[in-house]
Amino acid sequence: MEQNFEERVLAFLAERKNSIAWLRSLENPNWENAYIHPKVGAVRASLLLSNWLAHDYLHIRQITKLKYDYLKSTCGEKLDYAGEW
Repeated sequence: MEQNFEERVLAFLAERKNSIAWLRSLENPNWENAYIHPKVGAVRASLLLSNWLAHDYLHIRQITKLKYDYLKSTCGEKLDYAGEW
């Protein structure tokens, strides 16, 4: 499926902006509130928020690794001095 990268990035950024605005609008949220999932049990709000952030960090790691590998394959220099991946 072919997609317009710029449109997808703009849509993501708009949705992220809305999500952050919603989080900021919460007044004294109870992060211990939980939904009881039929298979995994209690799923607390704090778990969802923490995993949302962790998920972003994993994507950042993936992007960084792709950029590093691209540099390594195109720069014509050894990158050992920079440190180990």
